[in-house]
Amino acid sequence: MNNIPLQYESLKAVLQYIDANARFKISQRLPSIRITEKIVPLRVHSLHLDKYSTTVNGTVYRLGIYREYNLGETVPKSVQNCNDYGGYSFDLDEYGFTITSTQFELAPADILIGETNNIVPARSDTIHQERDRQRELRLAEKALLVRTSPEKLELSIMEQYDFYMKYYYMKIPIETLKYDIENARFALLSFECRRFNLKLPYTCYLQLTVQNGEEKRIQRFPYSMKLYEATKHLNDVLFKGRRWPILVEKFQFPYSSNILRVPVGFKVSTKQLKNSVHSSNRYDVIASLLDPSHFPLDVVQIETRDEDDFQFSLIRNAKKLIICSPSPEIDILPSLKTLLNKEVILFYTGSEITAEEYFGFVQEWLIGDKPIGTSFSFGIEKEEPAKELLQIIESRVENVKITERCVSICINNDSRLEVLYIPIKDSRNAKEEGLMYKRKWFLEIRIVQH
Repeated sequence: MNNIPLQYESLKAVLQYIDANARFKISQRLPSIRITEKIVPLRVHSLHLDKYSTTVNGTVYRLGIYREYNLGETVPKSVQNCNDYGGYSFDLDEYGFTITSTQFELAPADILIGETNNIVPARSDTIHQERDRQRELRLAEKALLVRTSPEKLELSIMEQYDFYMKYYYMKIPIETLKYDIENARFALLSFECRRFNLKLPYTCYLQLTVQNGEEKRIQRFPYSMKLYEATKHLNDVLFKGRRWPILVEKFQFPYSSNILRVPVGFKVSTKQLKNSVHSSNRYDVIASLLDPSHFPLDVVQIETRDEDDFQFSLIRNAKKLIICSPSPEIDILPSLKTLLNKEVILFYTGSEITAEEYFGFVQEWLIGDKPIGTSFSFGIEKEEPAKELLQIIESRVENVKITERCVSICINNDSRLEVLYIPIKDSRNAKEEGLMYKRKWFLEIRIVQH
């Protein structure tokens, strides 16, 4: 009896140093340690929650619909590609039609981090869709016949003037044309099965793929729940019931979903947040998932379409703010001028900022009271605005020190303002964040010590 507490404490001590994915695997195989495993804080280097996948330290847990064809049936290449990837990423009905609406359904404890009210789910089972697929099949088959027949065949007058026939079907590679024909026939199969109440030539399974690099493990289950429900169950298995917030070095939100499928009480303790969806006016909800003891965050990366996003304390107080793909509909410059973050990186804008607009920044910084170490960086496509900015500064500002691609302006006895630009491939920030977006140059405005 005396050695039981020692075993328990030893297990807890060992678990905290085991990789998170190994802990998940051990916990599933040894039910007797599950309670202890949930008690020990979980440390994760990177956590990425997406629509139907969860990635932990580079290991991807991906859910999809696997379609297993009956013996003797030919598997379309598009279906085979989906199966090879891990399954189809939408739910299917009994006739094989895609169901897009389920991805927007909310289960208990799900967190809405983006707008879904104005989203109209696309349908693939309408009469208009059937007519479109029939027309595509007819044109593609005719194009294939004309292009491959040893006899000289011609298109009808209507076909000759059809845009898709003229500029697509008659120009694409033959293999692509055959692929399109196969896809059209596959899409029409669902209409035929529904019309005549026929069974599909395949069976659907829910597939879980666990992949790290080339290593892959696959499990298949009866298709008895929707993909969002399966994702919810997966995240429950991984994260539900943990006594402490999950310790995450880099926490990333979904690329392709406005909903987090997380368990009740889900909490993350992190210093770096990457938000990949437009979560306008939802940052209060996002903040509620985070351990406030780590505020302000070291790094916050956002995509935005609303100037109000910059009013949230989670964003304004971050030490380093990275802004990716702001909507061209917003005027981002006024918002940038109000930011108090020590480091701001704007990798991409919908419209190019002019040299005069950059000079406006320089003027405000010269009369402002920015602390040493403050910097704003901009990814730019062309060198001309940066060169023009340096020329404007040289001609309008006194006591400017000029070197190659850099100007330096004395502010006071302690600090000076530098404006410089370098090829983006040489930028430390661009390499760290992996966010070049086809920008070629990196323009930086910064306050440095004398």
